[in-house]
Amino acid sequence: MKIAAPCKINLHLEVRDLRSDGYHALESLFVTLGFGDDLLFTPADRAGDCAVSMDWSFLQESGRYPRAAPALPLEKNSVYQAVSLFKRRVGFSPSPRFSSFSTGVAVAVKKRIPAGSGLGGGSSDAASALTAMNLLSGQRAGQKEMEEMALELGSDVPFFLLGGGAAWVSGRGERISPVAFPRDISVLLVCPNFPSDTGAAFRLVDKDRTARPVPPRRDTESLIRGIACHPRTWNYENDFLGAFLHAPDYPHAASYRAALSALAGAGADFAGLSGSGSSCFGVFTDTKAAFEAEEALTRQKWAAWLTFPLARFSHRVLEYD
Repeated sequence: MKIAAPCKINLHLEVRDLRSDGYHALESLFVTLGFGDDLLFTPADRAGDCAVSMDWSFLQESGRYPRAAPALPLEKNSVYQAVSLFKRRVGFSPSPRFSSFSTGVAVAVKKRIPAGSGLGGGSSDAASALTAMNLLSGQRAGQKEMEEMALELGSDVPFFLLGGGAAWVSGRGERISPVAFPRDISVLLVCPNFPSDTGAAFRLVDKDRTARPVPPRRDTESLIRGIACHPRTWNYENDFLGAFLHAPDYPHAASYRAALSALAGAGADFAGLSGSGSSCFGVFTDTKAAFEAEEALTRQKWAAWLTFPLARFSHRVLEYD
């Protein structure tokens, strides 16, 4: 079974107060894009096994992204964690359609989403792995149990269970409200060659709050209504970007300024930072300008990929052998 794992951007991201469970409350507008990883599930050599292999050749051979593939222990791999959690919570007895799987699975992940890029690669892989395991099992887990497992795996994972589209996400990530999003736009991703540490980014936001007043909470309804307006009028913000640019000793502030300036100079109608970094993105309403911007930024040695928003209601791309 082959299943797609799309990336996301955050058009808007507010970091609110620290919750009693140790997580920050968030308010964010998520949008999935037609750029992402692929997961291929095949029977494992030994019953009960979960083997995961990561193929980073797309990024390494593209000539656009020189960073080395991250070395990650298997138990910290999000796909392994998702498969293991599903087996513990639901069990794994493949449906007759997939009888060749026995009780073990091997997952080959074709990576396109850079690690530490703020594009949700690990979370999307985990959500797709949960979906694939449930399909292989004959959909033994209901929606509520799937959502509970997703939230246990990570704050962004429940959103990716939707499979596509845009949504207003709040709380720790468990409150998800799908929203309509314009489809006649293009998105240019720009990925610097350094990862962003999410934990360190939150600590930097907390430190920034002690030096500057906490920004007032934005009106959710007006932010959602603003989606229908032209991107040039969007006033979306990212609290991580503000903290990065105001920190006197943050090492990558100049890189973010340069990436956002390059996108604006290439004609983007709106530019911002996704998640806690390190990827920036530009939104274009002119398709020709978007293609030209990708070529221009690639010539400037940026790792830039042009893509598009996925439909609000989508079906996951599945292939069966």
